[in-house]
Amino acid sequence: MKLNSVAIKNFKSIEGLTIDKCGKFNVFIGQNNSGKSNILSAINYFFQCIKNKEFLNLQPPIGEEIDFFNRNSQKTIEICLSFLLSTENKEQLISDIISEAPQMKNAVNGLESMT
Repeated sequence: MKLNSVAIKNFKSIEGLTIDKCGKFNVFIGQNNSGKSNILSAINYFFQCIKNKEFLNLQPPIGEEIDFFNRNSQKTIEICLSFLLSTENKEQLISDIISEAPQMKNAVNGLESMT
């Protein structure tokens, strides 16, 4: 599995950011306090939210006023990562989903034909 893109909204110093076509090795260059570390923090929080295989997390590890862009907690923090899966990874993921949640079998059957 390879990280393909990152989209972040309303997180710390980031009002809105999209990084497309991530490579095998990525470098962030910028002045101090320009948000480089906040990009990495957002990616880390994404994985923290799903580390216990909970894809719906009602109590994410973020949400303090300081975590919101301009401390505006009325706007939702959005962190979206997309991945490229090899055929082998995709088949394993589909198998795992069906194994852990049999009721999802019909929902994931259509995924098998997607490229």
